[in-house]
Amino acid sequence: MTREMRGRVTVSVRADLLRRLDRLRAARPDRPSRSRLVEEALQRWYEEQVRVEVEKATEAYYRSLTDEDRPEDAEWAEIATGAVKTIWEE
Repeated sequence: MTREMRGRVTVSVRADLLRRLDRLRAARPDRPSRSRLVEEALQRWYEEQVRVEVEKATEAYYRSLTDEDRPEDAEWAEIATGAVKTIWEE
């Protein structure tokens, strides 16, 4: 098993938040470290930010379509949907 390199960072958080974090740690059977819980939270936050950016880019793309572009886009969407159904049925 290979271990990923870890960076070190020091953060300050409110005492009540730290107490709640410690209660969550104690309730989990694997008893993760504070660092592990903070890393999990940051990973989820980062993934959410990426998802939001993709949604914004997708919305911008569809808003940019002209009336002339929309029929072709609908055709491509139909082709893609058919391809996905074929793949999932295999």
